[in-house]
Amino acid sequence: MSEFVDKDGNVFHKGKEIKKLKGTLKPTKVKPPKKRIKRRTQDQILVDIHKKKKAALKKAVKKQKQFLNHNIKKG
Repeated sequence: MSEFVDKDGNVFHKGKEIKKLKGTLKPTKVKPPKKRIKRRTQDQILVDIHKKKKAALKKAVKKQKQFLNHNIKKG
């Protein structure tokens, strides 16, 4: 913010108080900062990749078991 007015009416321009303008402007409404998304760590990324690979492997094993048990679905 280049210009800020606090609730007492003090005016600040680029961080310096301007006493001549005290009480002439409305107080500035300050918006809360946006929440930032936390970045995943390298360990978390590796854990997620491992889980995906494990799930794919489980699916492939299940498919092979169905094939060996002659439970083939024609589609």
